[in-house]
Amino acid sequence: MAKESHNDKASLLSQWKNKKKSETASRKISKAPDGALIPLSHGQQRLWFLQQLYPDSPFYNYSEAYVFKGVLHVENLLKSLEKVCGDYEILRTTYHMQNGQTFMKIAPTAEIAITKHDFSNLSVKHAHEHAHKIMSSDAKHIFNLEKHPVVLASLIKICDTEHILMLSLHHISTDKWSMGILREELAKHYKSLCLNTGSATSEREVKYSDYTYWLHNQKVDAQQLNYWKDKLSGHIPLINLPTDFQRPARSGFKGKSGATQYFSEELSTAILSLSKELEVTPFILFLSVYYVLLFRYGGQKDILIGSPIASRDQKALENIIGFFNDTVVLRTQLLADMSFKDLVATVKRTTLDAFSHK
Repeated sequence: MAKESHNDKASLLSQWKNKKKSETASRKISKAPDGALIPLSHGQQRLWFLQQLYPDSPFYNYSEAYVFKGVLHVENLLKSLEKVCGDYEILRTTYHMQNGQTFMKIAPTAEIAITKHDFSNLSVKHAHEHAHKIMSSDAKHIFNLEKHPVVLASLIKICDTEHILMLSLHHISTDKWSMGILREELAKHYKSLCLNTGSATSEREVKYSDYTYWLHNQKVDAQQLNYWKDKLSGHIPLINLPTDFQRPARSGFKGKSGATQYFSEELSTAILSLSKELEVTPFILFLSVYYVLLFRYGGQKDILIGSPIASRDQKALENIIGFFNDTVVLRTQLLADMSFKDLVATVKRTTLDAFSHK
């Protein structure tokens, strides 16, 4: 067999480098053309469709309450909120459909529904009771995705040294990561206004509209498509869990959050140690335990679990407010005689494969 020459190796290396450069260039998010019709991201289309399917449901709202202890400069806080909504176009975007195509409309200025409530004349206990009613009402607000405002805010005064800011948005415009960005930006602007140091607009490489426009101009990855065609081929079983009521034909959205359980330091240390021993993250370990639970209760060997994953796979997307959540299917085959260690290894492979083809 003839040996490769130095030039051959150099040529192969050059081809590999050029291929990587080409892939990087094609993955770079460019600016959307001026005047272009901006489509919704794939995830947004999913939420838009569900909102049309259940127009009177607040199930896809995203709400957070921030408690301020100490003296609060109310006007500076509200100005800071307006500043954040002005900086991030997704917080002033409405959603529409024309000729079977969904698209965004971005308002030039922020339109926020802000209400103020003062319960400082009541006892702290009764003030909190009134605040809870307002927060519950805001969280259940029905957003019309075609109309402003898309951000609902209530500032509740409990007493001179305690305020609550309740923010409610539709999930189509935000996610958990984004709310962290919003909090940081809100604090930054508030601090600048209080110190009178000026509050500059945060410049970002791309906007959410650039991302969605770029996303819809990407070619479908044949390798990833084939992976899912193979992974989800054949019979897709429904989980057969014993329940006290029959599954309804139409969702009632009456589910509740699971109970929170705190682990002792001893148990937490044992979990981390076992994860390290099995060479997996605690997520994989707990996911494996969940597979065992479903296997024991349902008696099925072919189990599919949906796992949320963020689509922020480029640095330019790290500091953008928007909806980047997706769900990948983790389909795992369990065997009655497999050891837990073997199961963990199988779940690890399944998860890594799914995430790499997201």
